[in-house]
Amino acid sequence: MIVLESEGIDGKTLGSLVRKYLDIFPVLILKRYIDQELLERCHTQLEALNAIPEDLALNEDGFCHFKSFYPEKSTARYIHHTFKFNSMFLGRNRALAETFDKLKSLYGLIVPNEYSYLGTGRDEQFGLSPEVIHYPSGGGFFSEHVHEQYPQGYGLILNGSYSNDSFECGGVYFRTSDGIRFDFDGVSEIGDVVIFDYGLRHGVSRIDPRSDFTWSLKSGRISYVLPLKRNES
Repeated sequence: MIVLESEGIDGKTLGSLVRKYLDIFPVLILKRYIDQELLERCHTQLEALNAIPEDLALNEDGFCHFKSFYPEKSTARYIHHTFKFNSMFLGRNRALAETFDKLKSLYGLIVPNEYSYLGTGRDEQFGLSPEVIHYPSGGGFFSEHVHEQYPQGYGLILNGSYSNDSFECGGVYFRTSDGIRFDFDGVSEIGDVVIFDYGLRHGVSRIDPRSDFTWSLKSGRISYVLPLKRNES
């Protein structure tokens, strides 16, 4: 496991270091990349958005959220709450925009191509989808799975929760091609970004499985992700 401090490193140097270390090992933790105070402001926005009725499709404001249980279209199995946004929505929500813009900039430092957010109107085959995933206390999880390597290349997972406050146990893990499992429970802290080879098997172990189940955003684990998806024509 490779841990890299982000403070005091300029963007060009940071991108070079990340690429160098990912050539050595397929998972890296970038410490304190996002400010905790910024993530607290994001959490306040998420609490307000949680009151909006659920929907699978983005509304006219460029936002949707929904709770997922064992989806029919996936071999993976999971229990989580997903919030999705587009560039129009981010343009009116400063804290979330600042957070995802920083993740977008980081992604741009480690991949050869530059991508915009989905729905920006640019003629691109793929775009970045800003998403927040809440794994609820009482058993939220994502079973072990693997993604297609192309076109994403590398995945980013920003930790948006305080350990021992919002949750006590459970979190992302990775499994190498020779079967060795690396758990990040207790290693990754709020504001850290896990960067990983997108073709690496990974999952999220159950969050506080002995606690009473609740969808409350005041508990559980929150992750910010930026998957690359095909633009709708």
